[in-house]
Amino acid sequence: MAEGHSLRAPGPLDVNSRTLSLTWKRWKEEILLYLDLAVEDDAAKKRKTLLYLIGENARKVYGTFTIVNAQNEAVAEADRTVEQIVAAFETYCNPKKNETVERYKFFTRSQSNGETFDEYITDLKTLAAECGFGEIRESLIRDRILIGILDGKVRERLLRESNLSLVKCAEICRAAEVSKQSIQTMEQVTVHVVKKKPQAPQASRTSVCKYCAKRHAANKEACPAYGKECASCGKRNHFARACRSGETKQPRSGRSQAQGRKKPLVHMLQEEAVMTVTEEEKTYSMSGPRYAKQVHARMALEGHLVTFQLDLGATCNVMPKHILDSNNIQYKTTGAQRVLTMYNNSQIVSEGETNLKMTNPKTWRRYVVNFVVIDSGSMPLLGSNAIQQIGVVTVHYDRILALSGSKPRLIQSTHSKALTKESLLEVYPDVFSGLGRLPGKCHLEVDESVKPVVHPPRRVPVAMKAQLQKELDKMTEDGVIEPVTVPTPWVSSLVTVLKPTGKLRICIDPRDLNAALKRSHYPAPTIEDILPELKKAKVFSVLDAKSGYWQVVLDEESSLLTTFNTPSGRYKWKRLPFGIKSSPEEFQRRLDQALEGLEGIKPIVDDILVWGEGETMAEAISHHDANLKRLMQRCRERGLKLNAEKVKLRQQEVPFHGHLITSQGLKVDPSKVTAVMKMPRPEDAQGVQRLIGFVTYLAKFLPKLSDICEPLRKLIAKETSLSGPRRMRVS
Repeated sequence: MAEGHSLRAPGPLDVNSRTLSLTWKRWKEEILLYLDLAVEDDAAKKRKTLLYLIGENARKVYGTFTIVNAQNEAVAEADRTVEQIVAAFETYCNPKKNETVERYKFFTRSQSNGETFDEYITDLKTLAAECGFGEIRESLIRDRILIGILDGKVRERLLRESNLSLVKCAEICRAAEVSKQSIQTMEQVTVHVVKKKPQAPQASRTSVCKYCAKRHAANKEACPAYGKECASCGKRNHFARACRSGETKQPRSGRSQAQGRKKPLVHMLQEEAVMTVTEEEKTYSMSGPRYAKQVHARMALEGHLVTFQLDLGATCNVMPKHILDSNNIQYKTTGAQRVLTMYNNSQIVSEGETNLKMTNPKTWRRYVVNFVVIDSGSMPLLGSNAIQQIGVVTVHYDRILALSGSKPRLIQSTHSKALTKESLLEVYPDVFSGLGRLPGKCHLEVDESVKPVVHPPRRVPVAMKAQLQKELDKMTEDGVIEPVTVPTPWVSSLVTVLKPTGKLRICIDPRDLNAALKRSHYPAPTIEDILPELKKAKVFSVLDAKSGYWQVVLDEESSLLTTFNTPSGRYKWKRLPFGIKSSPEEFQRRLDQALEGLEGIKPIVDDILVWGEGETMAEAISHHDANLKRLMQRCRERGLKLNAEKVKLRQQEVPFHGHLITSQGLKVDPSKVTAVMKMPRPEDAQGVQRLIGFVTYLAKFLPKLSDICEPLRKLIAKETSLSGPRRMRVS
């Protein structure tokens, strides 16, 4: 046992660990090394040492083991070896994995707050090892990082990369994390260098405390009121003589509060007061929260984001002329000019008043606000009346001795209008117009061992040529396709489909190209995936991504792969076309990334479901509207466009992917039942198969469907003759 006593013994095995397999693997490595280095070459002693160090809980588990030898005979306790005990725990700690469950854990694993990137990617690799991904393991880990990483800016950086590998993805994420930490360190140093001033030790600095009205050192431990209850209001951490809840405040002794502060900065308006006061932080700190000395907010003024200062002491709203001019905001002043007298006795003559449309981008409520226009370089200001009306500031009049006339008069709200399709289109016209463009570019990867194929142009009926050329010109103008003049190894055939509206839909026939394309195998969500989240939902909306695939931009290399022949020459797709076998998963991936993190919103293919929850219908509608507004804002930010013609808004039941989603749960879509009832009677084997296939889609709503369909399946069995249509009709 030479040097054995200098080694640290392993701790007990945690048999209750959530990652038992990994915990056992690490503990096994440590205990085997310890037994080899610290314990003499005595089998019985090593066995006893193992059982001692494994811990009480693991020994209870060990007591349930039945260990057998090679002849399948039970081995007595005293005859068991370390290897046999380790093998028994190996079987216990590594049960057979459920691949579906392991994949669910992988695809739902996101980076946690405070978790480093290396910790996150290590856990993803550990989870992926149990999923059986095979050759696509690294690409799926890369995709999970893109979706699950916390930093949105890093995600955008990754999406801009072409041919992004897992190694490159990890390098970018690590570099961003290190840079962020370095910037935080530099900013902390800068603050200390600029702001920190040499000062006497805290114990020697005293001031009059606003919590106890006595002079003491500037820290809460020295305050006699800390932790005590006020005899006047019953609240904690202050005395009655310093209580602010009464009608008057106790005068403070000692030096004036103005000493040691900056000179208050007060802007005053004749008849209309505009006051802004700035003061230094106090030299003492108590346990209460620290509030900002100035409050600013960004509002959309006539469609332009403008930063305002919120001032409860102002009785009017002030708008500098340079803000209007720099944002090209058209306005017309009315009313008499006013003379504004500033704190330094200088005077500014206003240009009059103007009414402007303002929207709060947080709540998306709209207002018409009256502003006094001045020719000054100051900041725009929202006064007391405005900030209280829009709800950003609330004055608790029950806690102050308010003067007569200072309390607000209740007026009828103008913001409680019901959300309608028309109001939605009016507030967000940009979301429902034009062609969308989701972040990043799509790269199509081909198998180089597959030989490229060039198809000649297909014949088009003479009567359709003019209409086809008109549609090609329109798609070229919209940036969906582009003429090709350079040689391309892949050329697909043109396919035209006549829509019910009489318009042409232009597609390609990429059968040969699809055989060469590699897929990313992104998991496609189903309606069953979102049902658990809808258990409390009462109100629903469904929106449709306009020309969904066309909102995904192809990179140049991939664009050339989609070249297709027409009677007027070759074109290539600049946007993701229909028919490419990887199009659904590539679009679904980008749609999930664009809407990630939004509550009450789930996209499936190009349909987006929005719902609201609540104990009452009013609460559910309010929750639904808030979720819908967040969706609209996200669409603006990410360039996602929606189809105005397919909006289903604020409904208690909506058709969604062949089902009817209601506040009472999932129901069968009546249109599907009607379609089954109107199906023609089967006259051959193919007709029977169509009927069974259609009905099976509704199997979750049809009990004993298998028994009912058994006679129909017998009709199409291989051993059954199908020579008699009459037999089918009788059945």
